[in-house]
Amino acid sequence: MNSIDSILKKMIAGLNSVKEQDPALGLHLHEVMRGQIFEYKRKTMLTDIGDKVDMALFIDKGHIIASVFDKRGDKQTIFMFGENDIKAGPEFMKELRSEFYVEAVAGTSGLYITFEQMEEVYRLFPAAQELAALITVEFRIREMQHLVSLHKKGIDRVEEFYLRFPHLLPAGQILTDAEVATFLLLSDGALRRLRRKLLREDKIVDPGKSKRKPR
Repeated sequence: MNSIDSILKKMIAGLNSVKEQDPALGLHLHEVMRGQIFEYKRKTMLTDIGDKVDMALFIDKGHIIASVFDKRGDKQTIFMFGENDIKAGPEFMKELRSEFYVEAVAGTSGLYITFEQMEEVYRLFPAAQELAALITVEFRIREMQHLVSLHKKGIDRVEEFYLRFPHLLPAGQILTDAEVATFLLLSDGALRRLRRKLLREDKIVDPGKSKRKPR
């Protein structure tokens, strides 16, 4: 895990990249959040469906996945949050109950802020409310882009996924095939078949099986 100061610096830089903020906001967040660390060494449920969402998370490393369950009880991955993402949606902004089953995968770490602390931020820095709204809009756009991408051919979906998340190879070490397959609206078997084809054609690279140059 990176140092607390480096994580806070990265988070505040990310906020300013969305919309430049009062430097005093960064100092306030540094003071409030420096002791609010999370680090999960194994997959951990963060929020069950129906739980009240009372924390926003900045992800320094790893992934947080949001899922639902179908009528058979099978889990389907709906959205993925990764490095440098802030997981804070309408449920957090309005302190609503979660519509999703939310998990942190093994190795996920970062910082959190509570709903009450965020209310204090809004009181002290009213412009932060616009920032929060812009962050929510950015994720809604990403959700729409993901939905549009599901209309592409299966092999294109798999290739784009592993080009975006190359660290998720070798398969199964961070996310299960079922989690990836449901995110891409594919069967487990189709995902494995298309992934093998892309690896064979060197369109994606498995770092665990990279070819060594002959001496």
